[in-house]
Amino acid sequence: MLTDAAWILAGFVTLMLGAELMVRGSVWFALSLGVSKLMVGLTLVAFGTSAPELVVGLSSALEGDYGIATGTVLGSNIANIGLIIGCSAMISPILVAPREVRFELGFTTVAAVAPILPIVLGWGEIDRVFGAVLAAYIIAFTLLLIVRHKRANANRLPTGQVADDPDEDEKLERGPAAVLTNLVWVVLGLAGLTYGGEWLVNGAAGIAEHAGLSQVLVGILIVGPGTSLPELATSISAARKGHSELALGNVLGSNLFNIGMVLGTTALVRPLPILWEEHGVAALTGLGFTLLLLVSMRTRIGVSRTEGALMLLAFVGYLVYEVLTRGTA
Repeated sequence: MLTDAAWILAGFVTLMLGAELMVRGSVWFALSLGVSKLMVGLTLVAFGTSAPELVVGLSSALEGDYGIATGTVLGSNIANIGLIIGCSAMISPILVAPREVRFELGFTTVAAVAPILPIVLGWGEIDRVFGAVLAAYIIAFTLLLIVRHKRANANRLPTGQVADDPDEDEKLERGPAAVLTNLVWVVLGLAGLTYGGEWLVNGAAGIAEHAGLSQVLVGILIVGPGTSLPELATSISAARKGHSELALGNVLGSNLFNIGMVLGTTALVRPLPILWEEHGVAALTGLGFTLLLLVSMRTRIGVSRTEGALMLLAFVGYLVYEVLTRGTA
């Protein structure tokens, strides 16, 4: 028990350091290379901070711990919106015009429906064919995002300036040394996020075992939110620096990556059982949180502090519900 607690502490510290380095390096590249911070959040940061989910999903499936593999993705996506968007908005309101994320929100909403389909259609599992479809979906999204970004560049300011924050761009250091330094920050940040997430999850899973929680519940309530801590640390760090669009892009990209690449790739390696009794409530909750974010973004410019607090409260309520209804094996 003490060893598990030590792993949790070590994981948390490593995650925070990794998040700081990741944000510092990726924002520099976003501004200096003419890429918007939202774009970086949707790709580099989101995919990088989702690395723990991919590692956990593959290793769990290979070891036959299917409940942890699927539960991790569902729990992570719920935490990404309820916990991360909630906390980030409470620190600094997320100010992004709805038209700027209409494309990303649409893809994220469709992805949130994906885990429900095998349950409703009675398949009983995410098979290799559906896994391939999910993997192709995230690849298509990434390619379309790049095409859209290239088209948007035609309307940008002259090279070296980015329309969303030209004043900050003027303060950037230039030259090969700056490129190498910030690349090192990104790599070290990714390493810190990956190892920190793994250490924290291992400790949390150990404590959960001692508490007698079911395997699926470990995935949904412990491992899933635990692997979301890289996104939480990164998004909070971004929000504190005023990069709210990076925090939003991080969550949207991470949720897409979790469904498309993590579930898709894992199912290609080994089909994943998914049933209403074990995963139905979590799958519907994930869709519900996605629709809540969609409505919030549609009705105003971004997510306010009040809306963030409501999302966080809803997330805590969901955790309490799961523990009370099926907290033991």
